[in-house]
Amino acid sequence: YATPYGGTRTLLAEEAVDASGDLSVTVKPKKRTTFTAEWAGDDTNEPSSMSQVVRVRVITATKISGNYAVSGKYKLFHLGRAVKQTGTVVPNHARSYLQFVAQRRVSGGWRTTATGRFRIRSNGSVSAYFTSGQRGTYRSRNVFAGDADHLGDASPWRYFKVTS
Repeated sequence: YATPYGGTRTLLAEEAVDASGDLSVTVKPKKRTTFTAEWAGDDTNEPSSMSQVVRVRVITATKISGNYAVSGKYKLFHLGRAVKQTGTVVPNHARSYLQFVAQRRVSGGWRTTATGRFRIRSNGSVSAYFTSGQRGTYRSRNVFAGDADHLGDASPWRYFKVTS
């Protein structure tokens, strides 16, 4: 059975276990869900049940736009030009917050140059602008901290260069 937080209990499968004593059921829950397995019993084993609460991981994504060209994996921006970063969280977490992080490559390592925390809009996205006063190689991503129903996630890094 599956019982989503705030939802009703639903039977997922009613099957016989395999020779190893396992029963597999594939489910794609959208929020924190309690899964309960109930054993009806047989000639040698009494009936029993076991429950497990599962928090679902969100999926975050980030997109960079406003560049004038692309070179390999890097989008290119002119010095002083705004880099638009749009972050999304699935499932939608409107009114929650999404954190943006921008880092600059310095002496062989990454140094955080900007962070911001923005409220997610009703369409599940946030847009923020980053303007650098220095040429260099940068990367950015967004991070969702999670909530009572969902585990947090960080989007993959997106790379760009600020040129003259």
